[in-house]
Amino acid sequence: MQLNTVLNSIKQIAPGRCYLVGGSVRDLLLERISSDIDMVVTGSAGDTVYRLAELTGIKPVVLSAEHDIMRAVISGSCHLDITGLGERNLEDDLKRRDFTINAMALPLESYLQKNYRDIIDPLGGLNDLQQGRIKACSSQVFEEDPLRTLRAMRLKCQLGFSIENGTFKLMQNTRRPLSDVPGERTWEELCHIFYTPGSYAAFDLLSRETGILGQLFPEVDSMRETEQNYYHADNVWVHCLKTLYYFEQILQGDYLPADLNEKIPGYLYQLITNIRTRLPVIKLACLFHDVGKLYTWKRRSDGRITFYGHHTAGGPVAQEIGEKLKMSRQEQNLLRLLVEQHMQPLFLYKETPSDKAVIKFFRKLCEEVPGCLTLSLADVCSSRGSTGREDLARQYSKYISGLLARYFEEKEDIINPRLLLSGDEICSMFNLNPSPFIGRIKNTLQEAQAEGRVKNRQEAVDVVKELVGKVDWEK
Repeated sequence: MQLNTVLNSIKQIAPGRCYLVGGSVRDLLLERISSDIDMVVTGSAGDTVYRLAELTGIKPVVLSAEHDIMRAVISGSCHLDITGLGERNLEDDLKRRDFTINAMALPLESYLQKNYRDIIDPLGGLNDLQQGRIKACSSQVFEEDPLRTLRAMRLKCQLGFSIENGTFKLMQNTRRPLSDVPGERTWEELCHIFYTPGSYAAFDLLSRETGILGQLFPEVDSMRETEQNYYHADNVWVHCLKTLYYFEQILQGDYLPADLNEKIPGYLYQLITNIRTRLPVIKLACLFHDVGKLYTWKRRSDGRITFYGHHTAGGPVAQEIGEKLKMSRQEQNLLRLLVEQHMQPLFLYKETPSDKAVIKFFRKLCEEVPGCLTLSLADVCSSRGSTGREDLARQYSKYISGLLARYFEEKEDIINPRLLLSGDEICSMFNLNPSPFIGRIKNTLQEAQAEGRVKNRQEAVDVVKELVGKVDWEK
């Protein structure tokens, strides 16, 4: 169903006046495409949406019964959120919003007639929009909802606007911590920032000029105070921030050949939940890939600092961060995997690995190989770039490029090769019953095929025969 069809239906059935508000009006004036439309109606939102459902068949969803906020789901990628004003005045409602550029309204009838001159603008949002300025609607904006501090940074990143000085001071002096906000709301706002190509600048500004990140992630302040070894010129936090910077540079086409740059987005923007892709999780992993150094820092007798096993120690911390943000299970698992495995490509590089070791790495990471490899490259670029050894970063990029090329060319044969013997055939040949033992045999056979040790059916039979003869496999 088309959006304008739904809006015309609302015009017919709504008991009072209807207005587009907030980001919908802002994006309309900026000529930006928006799939999420916000409206207010005089009277009841519930009455409007349920009548709309009867007329058009759209799916009604109650977002907040207490505040009379309803959602009309138009399609999988488009929805309409409607708030009932009740006894409130429209102008007062606009004045209670977050930023002036989000505090404008347009009558629905004017929108349908494409008459955008009828903007209702009690706080000068149109002027701020023209000036590219993010300005708080009141001095209480961030006290009412600390998440708006991140929203200001999100709008700065998305629109390329500046944050007005007074508004930024309010952000710096907000008494309510961001930790008061439910994790799922915080993660959603962080994702909006991560989806922008310049998220590094946002987190760098938040880190240098505010205490907002420290409120949300206490590890940040400890990472900032943690000295590193001679491979680094930066403390742990600054190094991780720069890792995010280099990761975004990689995505913009630096460090990798053009053919690989074309393939990476397909991996990054693949959905891992109903609504989110891998990209924000990997960028979060950039910021916390070395968090385990807080727990493994040691100074040897010769004065050298070590962090042995920091990648392993960081896994549980990454898990806690994911749980705090109420990330989905898939997102939590990916975050922890990347933190725990981010050193593995560098270990392989330093050891001149055998083909077997590379295949083992591919099979362990499976479809997350590209994320781990690009994170590792960004990590090395950050450390080597800070010490003035860009040449070493470029050398490492050639190695990572080779692994990525091989992965994309051979991933099906390496990660999930078609078995030369099925489970039923193994049971029949060796008089075995289906059991976890058969699963272990199949995994071993698959690994042998991936490594090239088994190339035909007879070799597969020989391998299975040897495995069946080992008593310890039955335990």
